[in-house]
Amino acid sequence: MAIDPVSTSRAKSGQGWPPGVRILALLRDRRFCPLLVVQMSAVFNAGLLVTSSINVDVTLLQVFGIFIVALLVSGVAGQVVDKYENVRLLRIVKAFEVPVVGLACLGLAMQSAVLVTCALGVLTVLLTFLTNARHVLLSRLMAEDELVGGNILLVAGGSLSLIGGGLPVVLIGDGVGRFVPWIFLVCVAAALVGYMASRELPAGRPADTGAAISFNPLTWLVRNGLAHGVERTSLFALFGVAWFWLSSMLLFAQLWRLLGPESGAQSLLVQLAVVAFCGVIAGLCLSVVLSEGLFEFGLVPVGAVGQAFFTLDLVFLSTELATSGGAATDLPGISPNWRALADLFAFVALGTLSLPTLYVQLQARSDPRQRGRFLSCGLIILAVSLLIAGGAALPTRGAGTVFAGLAVCALLVAAWAYRCEAHLILRFLTWLLIHSFYRIGKSGFEHIPRSGPAVLVCNHVSFVDSVVIMAAIRRPIRFVMDHRIHQTPVVGFLFRHSRTIPIATAKEDPAMKEEAAFEEVARALKNGELIGLFPEGRITHTGEINHFRYGVGRIVTETPVPVVPMALRGLWGSFFSRRDGPAMSRPTLLRWLAKVELVVGGPVAPENGTPEHLQEIVTELRGGMV
Repeated sequence: MAIDPVSTSRAKSGQGWPPGVRILALLRDRRFCPLLVVQMSAVFNAGLLVTSSINVDVTLLQVFGIFIVALLVSGVAGQVVDKYENVRLLRIVKAFEVPVVGLACLGLAMQSAVLVTCALGVLTVLLTFLTNARHVLLSRLMAEDELVGGNILLVAGGSLSLIGGGLPVVLIGDGVGRFVPWIFLVCVAAALVGYMASRELPAGRPADTGAAISFNPLTWLVRNGLAHGVERTSLFALFGVAWFWLSSMLLFAQLWRLLGPESGAQSLLVQLAVVAFCGVIAGLCLSVVLSEGLFEFGLVPVGAVGQAFFTLDLVFLSTELATSGGAATDLPGISPNWRALADLFAFVALGTLSLPTLYVQLQARSDPRQRGRFLSCGLIILAVSLLIAGGAALPTRGAGTVFAGLAVCALLVAAWAYRCEAHLILRFLTWLLIHSFYRIGKSGFEHIPRSGPAVLVCNHVSFVDSVVIMAAIRRPIRFVMDHRIHQTPVVGFLFRHSRTIPIATAKEDPAMKEEAAFEEVARALKNGELIGLFPEGRITHTGEINHFRYGVGRIVTETPVPVVPMALRGLWGSFFSRRDGPAMSRPTLLRWLAKVELVVGGPVAPENGTPEHLQEIVTELRGGMV
């Protein structure tokens, strides 16, 4: 089960603000801002030195090899992060960064590929330690409902630093040699700024001082990381993060190969880098809008399916280029380069869309005592995946084959995500559908508990009441529904995968009512979930609230939890209501962007949760608007 998307925050300032403003407010937070500066300084130096090294005969293949080796030793980094205090570890890493930068710049000045390669190898290993410590620190310092915003800013800051460090060097080209003194000064300044920022971070306790350090990270990966008590969705998140970086790098490399003959390698590299950076920023902005700054697992399959679509377009494009000698385009006046760049932009944006969610899943659901080691598993998986993908994408393979493979893998990622958390994905799709059709007004939502069990009761106006409530409330709700709905071909499938609880009347099926429904409700409440009820038991024919039945009273008597009364307004007389005849029989009643309101009242203690009392409250909340 994925994390509760709306957990109690330790930082109350900013509650109720728009998502973008709330996330940007973290830049003033002393728990977060120093960590962002530490990461940006390290990534900036890495980008600057890697791009500068190309001018001393360090090939991209060598840089790629260094990167792979650093990822493979990340298992050791994860163990160190768990065993020792993370803030002190960050300070040590940043202090070591200064002599490493000096070694790299000395190699640049001497045109020594050996010195530069050694320096880059050490710097990449330091980055591995920093990445592991950053994730663990973020999960310790931030509340769960701040983690999405924190990860969005970290990804954006890392991308900005990488492009800011590498792009100027690419633009300078072969004249980097005369700028080595300036490169040294800039890198040292960035490292010192990062070190000073690390001293502002609050220290904490080590996660597991008794952890043994093993220099064979694959042993720990097999024994503990993937085979012992790993929650299914967190395991998916490990592979999901690896998929994002793997697919993006493969796509970037293949486009460089595919389009290289048509344009200068240097100008093409700049184009690809800028487009990829813009895609990251666009994806993060879209993530803020769609998730409202909260955990939203439904973004994962949506992004993966979108990636498959645009990768398939690249398959067609590569075929056209191969058959026409590089001059084909399916749209008059648009060059193949621009079409490929547009596909790259969309692919990266859609992948970035789900990246903060995957990071939060890893940071919030992994065992705090082994979090560093667990997160390092993702880096090892990425390294192994890159080695396998590198072999599969040798120059002998056509770009179209690689693109087709990426499209298939993207669809498999979407299918795996659905298998992990179908109900969260359906809830998000419901949110998209309802917000595209209705304008939903919300009132009193502060009464809905951010965590823990509760029973939500509401009036029953139409056939889409539960769907509207699911779309309005971010936290997953398990509705109790008539068992006949579960038996319908399409709707039944969707509600079953939404984890609704079927119920029948005692005359129809006593076992389903007594043994199954109420027992499942009690089990869900004990697990801290929300239960949604329509105590009337049927949709109103008159617009007035029907008599509340006894079921809600029995539920809170057997499992005492708060009852939250709610009222829907604006659905009576809609296409889905029974006003003036059967529901869904008059298309003329379909009104696009009609106003619907969900009003939430204060929680009622379980001892006061009688049907009569709850009906009075719901009637008052509804008022004269039905």
